[in-house]
Amino acid sequence: GTWILVAEVPPDPTIPEEPEEPEPPVIPPSGTPRIFSSWENGTVGDGFWGLQAKQASRASLITSQKRHGNSAIRLSTQSGDTNVNGSGTWERCDLTLGESNSRMYHGAPDEWIAHSIYLPPEFVIPTGGQGFLLWDIHDNYSAHAGEVPAPSQALSHIEVVGGNSANGQDGMMRIRTYGGPTASWESSRDQVELGVAEKGVWYDFVHFFKWSHNSDGIQKTWLRKGSGTIGELVYDKAAATIYQGLEAYLKLACYHSAFGVATAVIHDRVVFGPDWQTVSMFPLEGVT
Repeated sequence: GTWILVAEVPPDPTIPEEPEEPEPPVIPPSGTPRIFSSWENGTVGDGFWGLQAKQASRASLITSQKRHGNSAIRLSTQSGDTNVNGSGTWERCDLTLGESNSRMYHGAPDEWIAHSIYLPPEFVIPTGGQGFLLWDIHDNYSAHAGEVPAPSQALSHIEVVGGNSANGQDGMMRIRTYGGPTASWESSRDQVELGVAEKGVWYDFVHFFKWSHNSDGIQKTWLRKGSGTIGELVYDKAAATIYQGLEAYLKLACYHSAFGVATAVIHDRVVFGPDWQTVSMFPLEGVT
């Protein structure tokens, strides 16, 4: 037979090597949601929520607009829905989670929370000095009256305001937060504006909270609008997230200045969990 000797040719250093395929990112396993509420059981309370409204009919399930599953919750007010659970001249239709389920107090376990908000055509854009709260982490001062200094009550809320935004523009959506060793409305306040509120768009929020009345507290918030593919980090606070001596609870809100007309907000998919993968429907900027 005939033998053919083939010499091994050394690699040419002038020719770039083919790049290796990158390893896919390793996503740690997600945990189990502590709370998952998307109004699939056919009730307004969904097994978690209490209602604060002038009439029970102000809150209803809706299937025409939902972010997850088959339904969402529509919170509405009519002109004259004042003096509801301390609302005074403002009008209110809120769902309250309660302290035991909310688990918001100094030293509580870190928590990731996701929720989605939709502003329907009947949503009233505030003007002038009007305001409209959509999401509210609220302290429990009423249960400790006389034990601690009177707080602002709000700890973290998402709102739409008229006129008193940084540039005086009506309809500005913003996040406002408070907290500290002593309860003070102005000295502990922090805020960021998210842009003018848009009707007909889903706002998907993801929050991370480290609960502390000291400076080691943390709140981070990511936002995805509409069909976006990633949550943008829109708020990053390293400061107290609660008042000393108080607990807090979550409210899904339709709470606003008296507009003289009916209005509504739609909420869906409220999830509490131990990590972002458990609660979020999308990747988050800066989080791996």
